[in-house]
Amino acid sequence: MQGQRFRINAPDVINQVIDGEAIVLHLGTGRYFSARGCGAEVWSWLSASVPVPAVVEALASSYDASPDAIAAAVDEFVTYLSGEGLIVDNFDDQPAATPSPTISTPKPSFELPVMEAFGDLEDLLLLDPVHEVSTEKGWPHVAPEAGSHG
Repeated sequence: MQGQRFRINAPDVINQVIDGEAIVLHLGTGRYFSARGCGAEVWSWLSASVPVPAVVEALASSYDASPDAIAAAVDEFVTYLSGEGLIVDNFDDQPAATPSPTISTPKPSFELPVMEAFGDLEDLLLLDPVHEVSTEKGWPHVAPEAGSHG
């Protein structure tokens, strides 16, 4: 995974980071995910298309762990996120974002980035998916192609 940049798999995936917790919803599967601590940090950076080596470097400067251990943990996390369809490769030519590491003395111990998955609302979310709201029409509204049955 080293050297790759990623982006959120939009429009299938929506997310929000609130009070240090990344909350991620995959609209295609109805599963939702949560990451705290290092996991939320890594999610934020990956979703901003920060290259994986820069994520590892930022974590290594912020936490007390070897860069190799951090790289292995980030690679495993990226593999999981990719396998769940939450992130995809980003091949655009935009300049890469630069992470802002948290510097504290002494450095806190590195905890593995973990994304917890939840399936208890799958049926509900797939039955009534999150809808886009139009400022002109509000919600709900019928899509133009759905209303033309002649």
